[in-house]
Amino acid sequence: MERTSLDEARRAGDISGAHRLLLDAYATDVRPLCAKVREDLGASADPVSAFRESGYLEKVVNERGEGVGAGWG
Repeated sequence: MERTSLDEARRAGDISGAHRLLLDAYATDVRPLCAKVREDLGASADPVSAFRESGYLEKVVNERGEGVGAGWG
């Protein structure tokens, strides 16, 4: 979002213009940027896929067996 444009709309009393700027900012897809940042930090670009491929869920399920599950219950 262009903060300068938003500030100008606010100062001019342009409510619909400011609203449009906010909606555009809200609708911006930041997933590619987030994936790049994660990769730059040495993590997986897709953390959900990495979790699924890691086998961690199956490991934990096997370790817990039929015992008490995690949670508030």
